[in-house]
Amino acid sequence: MRWDDPWHFLTNPHYRGFSWANLRWMFTSFEMGNYQPLAWVTLAVDYKLWGLDPHGYHLTSVLIHCVNAGLLCGVCSSLLDRRLPNGEPAESDAAGVAPFLGALLWSLHPLRVESVAWVTERRDVVSAFFFLLSVLAYLRWARQERRPWLWASAGFTFLSLLSKSMAVTMPVLLVILDLYPLRRGWRLREKAPFWLLTAVFLVVAYAAQATAKAAIPLSLIGIPERLGHAAYGLVFYLSKTLWPSGLAAMYEWRLPIDPFAPRFLASEALALALAAGLWRQRRRLPGLAAASAFYAAAVSPVLGLVACGAFLAADRYTYIPMMGFSALAAGALSRSPLRLLVLPVLLAFAGLTWRQCGFWKDTDALWGRVLALAPDTATALHNMGVEAMDKGDWPGAVRRLRQARILLPHAPITDAALAAAHFNRGNALRRQGRRDAAAYEFRLALGLNPSYAEAHCNLGLTSAESGRLGDALRHYDEALRLKPGLAAAHHNRGNALADLGRPAEAEQGYREALRLDGALLDARFNLGNVLARQGRYAQAASEYRTVLKTAPDSAGARENLAKVLRLAGR
Repeated sequence: MRWDDPWHFLTNPHYRGFSWANLRWMFTSFEMGNYQPLAWVTLAVDYKLWGLDPHGYHLTSVLIHCVNAGLLCGVCSSLLDRRLPNGEPAESDAAGVAPFLGALLWSLHPLRVESVAWVTERRDVVSAFFFLLSVLAYLRWARQERRPWLWASAGFTFLSLLSKSMAVTMPVLLVILDLYPLRRGWRLREKAPFWLLTAVFLVVAYAAQATAKAAIPLSLIGIPERLGHAAYGLVFYLSKTLWPSGLAAMYEWRLPIDPFAPRFLASEALALALAAGLWRQRRRLPGLAAASAFYAAAVSPVLGLVACGAFLAADRYTYIPMMGFSALAAGALSRSPLRLLVLPVLLAFAGLTWRQCGFWKDTDALWGRVLALAPDTATALHNMGVEAMDKGDWPGAVRRLRQARILLPHAPITDAALAAAHFNRGNALRRQGRRDAAAYEFRLALGLNPSYAEAHCNLGLTSAESGRLGDALRHYDEALRLKPGLAAAHHNRGNALADLGRPAEAEQGYREALRLDGALLDARFNLGNVLARQGRYAQAASEYRTVLKTAPDSAGARENLAKVLRLAGR
């Protein structure tokens, strides 16, 4: 599916195994602006089990989500015992059924689909797994006050943060639990390990975003706009939880942003009214106040106060924040004789979730759904254009990418993201034979992102196709200076050297490309060609046979194999 998955999995060899080099990359990489080493570890396990078969990856995500639902049920059960008046235990039926129903309301909700169905978002389910273990350990500490449970909770928080930085609000969430339902008062000093973890991982998260140049400066989106965005997000997620209609993979916004637009002003007014009402009713409705405070605190990192990307909102951001309302629902159902009335709601959620999963089936379904709801979504048009390019529909690709390029400057995205749009349009134009137009797009991409190694590589391709091999080599060398592990640049450089009559250097380039990406069949085929030109027929035959093992219908490999066998006297 064309939304980060190709870069994370199909062209990324670094997570494929547990060698020292793989592990070092997982624990030091800020891939696409995220630090998520433990999520990468789970994906490495998937690769060992399933290779690149997506079914296995999806199965793992679903299983972790199911475990998370069970852990949430345990949290609800523990909180329910403490929530009832006078410390009296809940009735056995309520204690058994209500937490289960509360966890089901959370786990079957269609807002969960994005976190589970999108393999890139494995970090959500893994982070939530350790988050819930941390809460369970903390509840045990609150009950027994045995120091190992507090350290266990801090340890699980650390593991949650190693999966995704969403848990940076954990100390605030624990203070909310202390106030209600645990009624322990303000226990701030004991949260010292959690505050330290929050400080460290806020720095890590900032460094990751800075590396990807994903943060949007205040000059582009000011304080009033960010406050309006935050209020909109608070209201949006609540409304979609209560009425999950019109869900999509992308809710994109446009520049310039008007902080006085009706949707922002209405969101700010409603958010303030809800906050004031909950504050006034906090003694009468402490559970609702606590669940709302938990929600607001947990979702705060992704409300846009620190703006990154073109998202006005995202369904995946609700994965942890809505757990508080699940516990609130369990508490309400434990007292209510009308628990059976929740069953139609669960069935409705299950049906909507099944339908929503269908939109995550493939690229066309995903972005087709987005464009059906918002036809001017630049990101959707861009990804549909690249998908058309992959299918060989070059006119369709150019048309979609042109539409995206017109809209993208009006989305609050980074120069690097806009450069990617020019890069992909250049690829489509080059495949149409429009080399000059393609080269122009690649240069625009480099103007926006001078460190764009792939743009240098493809600009070298257009030069080589126009017969300017010297220019091509200069671009390939620059691409490799910026990104030494770019297999395509090593391969293309080898082609240019072979055309210049430098077979030994070309062989070196092909071998380096294959070392970096053993599945690069063109590099192996061309390596066979350059070996054959040097009279090394047995080695050339071995390379052609390797190509034919993967691509038995390759006429070129079969023909060249026959030629070198004949030349070798066989």
